[in-house]
Amino acid sequence: MSWAYIAPSNEEPARLAYGVDDSDEIGIVFICDRAKDRVEFMIPAVEGPDVPAMELRSGGASRRFEALVPEELDFDDFVHFRADRRDPVLAAFSATGKIALNPYGGFVSHDARTSAEQAAVAIFAKVCGLG
Repeated sequence: MSWAYIAPSNEEPARLAYGVDDSDEIGIVFICDRAKDRVEFMIPAVEGPDVPAMELRSGGASRRFEALVPEELDFDDFVHFRADRRDPVLAAFSATGKIALNPYGGFVSHDARTSAEQAAVAIFAKVCGLG
């Protein structure tokens, strides 16, 4: 899996996805909503217990996000979350390219390892105004 930036279009806002290229296998997707000054993100739902909340950690910042029902439900196989665009975890992720998720009881790193991945994170951060 790797990070990829998806540029905004007339129908879709800017997105940053961690997944397998050219597939439906996704670890997490960040969606920029500048009009509402927030970033929505989603992870795939798994069979078993619901995910009522998820923790994100980056660069010494950590925050717990409660799951929500999105205003427009277009990805019903995903658990949705929301953060302010200036959230310290997102700012640290933008600066370091390192982030860990804890949706199911243990942190899993999804760091931007290559220069292409780091560029994808940087472009999304700039377009979305993170930090």
